[in-house]
Amino acid sequence: MSCAITEKCVGCFSCIEVCPKRAIREQDRIFTISAKRCNECKGHTVGPRCIQICPVEGAIYYEPGHPE
Repeated sequence: MSCAITEKCVGCFSCIEVCPKRAIREQDRIFTISAKRCNECKGHTVGPRCIQICPVEGAIYYEPGHPE
């Protein structure tokens, strides 16, 4: 998994709604991405759907092919 939600997140929930793997969770207004579930939307889109839908640039960190 090479996606992570940063402190720039505004808590709009858009990423949760589009994640096909249900890898994004929210608890007490803090959003996290499960490394075990996230597959960077391989086979679904050009890149991670969460980044495509996010209204805040830099709120989701993504480095393709860089496992954590």
